[in-house]
Amino acid sequence: MPEGKAPHFPQQPVARQNDDGSLELECFLDASPQPDIKWFYDNVEKMGSSLPGMARSISRL
Repeated sequence: MPEGKAPHFPQQPVARQNDDGSLELECFLDASPQPDIKWFYDNVEKMGSSLPGMARSISRL
């Protein structure tokens, strides 16, 4: 069996509208190996690892 950790969301995703009118979507996911995260609206991909504007921040202890 491959080593790893099943995906787990320690908290719900958060959506914030910034003062400039842009939308910030924040999602925390604990998993191994690192998964690809994609955002969909009405079954249309709006943001994913390979789309412009996607930022990924990872902290490891």
